[in-house]
Amino acid sequence: MQKSVLRKQARNVLACSPLDAHLEQNVVQIPEFRAAQYVLCYLSFGKEVPTRGIISAAWDAGKTVAIPRCEEGPRRLDWHVIHGFDGLVSSSFGIEEPAPDQGTLLSCNTGEPSAAIVPGLIFDEQGFRLGYGGGYYDRFLSAFAGTTIGVCRESQMRKSLYDLGVIEPHDIPVDIVVTENQIIYTKL
Repeated sequence: MQKSVLRKQARNVLACSPLDAHLEQNVVQIPEFRAAQYVLCYLSFGKEVPTRGIISAAWDAGKTVAIPRCEEGPRRLDWHVIHGFDGLVSSSFGIEEPAPDQGTLLSCNTGEPSAAIVPGLIFDEQGFRLGYGGGYYDRFLSAFAGTTIGVCRESQMRKSLYDLGVIEPHDIPVDIVVTENQIIYTKL
């Protein structure tokens, strides 16, 4: 199956999916999230799994939170520390992100326990994901040393993306996939 066809199908499913607070609660209760000093989290857009509750829970727990800014030229995510939702700017994709400020830039690998919340259109039981097609998170995942947590609704889960022929050699699975009903550890 072609990635473009699968992405279109996944967007249709996502558009019809309800928002579920149980999913956010499942994320903040897992030990890897609780142990993280740094939480790198995307800011949800449209019908994506909502993340503001995850971010707020991280602040409440005294964690440092960073959200990504997409650098389009190199197709890279730069992570900026935020202390609130004020002062965000709209990207060319229409997504809220931090303003470019070197003073808030965070190294992805701090040496401290860190967790990254990763979006995707589809995840499978091995932790592989089908993203939106820009390659930003593929590059990020290849360099991040902390725990990676994919979040999606049950309707976005598949048994295997490999069987659909959309996994490529550069694809890196997340460590944990969290839905409203389950937590799947993909690496033993």
